[in-house]
Amino acid sequence: MVSFNCYACHERQGLGGPEIGTDSYFISMGEDMGEEGRIAPHLNDAGAKLTLNWLRDVLEKGTKVRPYMATRMPVFGKSAVSHLAEDFKKADGHLVGSNPIRPKLETRDIMRFGRQLIGLKGMGCITCHRFNRRNALGVQAVDLRHVVGRLEREWFSRYLVNPNALRPGTRMPSFWPEGKSVLDAVLSGNSDKQTEAIWKYLEAIPDVPLPQGLSRNEILLAPENGQAVIYRNFIQGAGPRAIGVGYPGEINLAWDANHLRPAVIWKGEFIDASKHWVGRGPGYQSPHGYSVFNLPDGPTLARLNDLHEDWPSARVNDRIGGRFKGMQLDENRRPTFLFQSGSIIAHDFFKPEVADNPFLSRILRMEAVETVENFYYRAGNGRNIQNLGDEVYLIDERLTIRLTLPEGHQAEIRRTSSGMEILVLLDFASGVIEIKQDYHWD
Repeated sequence: MVSFNCYACHERQGLGGPEIGTDSYFISMGEDMGEEGRIAPHLNDAGAKLTLNWLRDVLEKGTKVRPYMATRMPVFGKSAVSHLAEDFKKADGHLVGSNPIRPKLETRDIMRFGRQLIGLKGMGCITCHRFNRRNALGVQAVDLRHVVGRLEREWFSRYLVNPNALRPGTRMPSFWPEGKSVLDAVLSGNSDKQTEAIWKYLEAIPDVPLPQGLSRNEILLAPENGQAVIYRNFIQGAGPRAIGVGYPGEINLAWDANHLRPAVIWKGEFIDASKHWVGRGPGYQSPHGYSVFNLPDGPTLARLNDLHEDWPSARVNDRIGGRFKGMQLDENRRPTFLFQSGSIIAHDFFKPEVADNPFLSRILRMEAVETVENFYYRAGNGRNIQNLGDEVYLIDERLTIRLTLPEGHQAEIRRTSSGMEILVLLDFASGVIEIKQDYHWD
């Protein structure tokens, strides 16, 4: 630190930092952040605070997370400081403390409560901190997308609970005075669970819904009184003729009326309509929840000459007379999607199943208006599919599907040029075919 004059800007264990003659050169770029916005952070516990990879990047490449700070750190190069990151870790190793067993939280609790705690109905972190390149509501402090890659997990928890102890004079308030949360209603007020929810939520960036209150024009659609809510518009992953359905129980679906298929499923909140309902409404709206899973592209049903033929693209629907024929709503406004594929008339119905881990159930009812041969139903595809037995399949280690097939039908896994598929050959000799398929995912 002496050799490279780190002490000119940084304090460590009482040594260094700006002096009377140089203090005025440390300025902030117009942000009202006080001393934290202009003075380089102290390095008292840098090895306990920062991850090894982040330390290396800062020292070797000059990586920065404080654009509001005008004074810049020189880049010394790998050959000059390659050892310094490890030196910091060794010097401050005694400050890290033990590695406590973290509470295990369900994904839905992480997304619900982590999002709430970061947002305006929680600790209000977005008031001062940027979030995944989006501006904060007030001053523009360090972007929270850097937290997980930058900070050590144990230091993070200690800082949240008592920020002033680790950074004296910081403007960041404590929401856990004397280790007790000010939000008793969130995760029973348990500080370990709350800090874990925040960490895991930040760890999942960018695949998370925005914190509550960050979108100023948010128009959040949600099911009410036990009835589903329907949103027909441009939805990411489901095309320009998407039909979004938000079901009670925080299970959601986007059905593609162009290509006659379920396109996207997700959990949590349904959709933010502000992109299309405010201003000119351009572009595609993304699902607002979490655990977003894209289902197979291409048609639900297709004719194959043999099992060596590739599954056709979505355009096959036009060639075989495929068309969307509208919806029927039940008493809870849950739609049945009606479509025709060749000479097959299909009724595609979905409903949420509420359990410890809610899932989506599909009932596909089909009948042929004339004789058909070599028509298949594609139940799923992916890079890797495992047959777990009893018509249960695990796709890409993330989606589990369970099939209930009519008598005389069976599923078959086949390899393709792009991965694997689950196909069911349809036999209309007995008349109407009904296939039930459950989707379980996190």
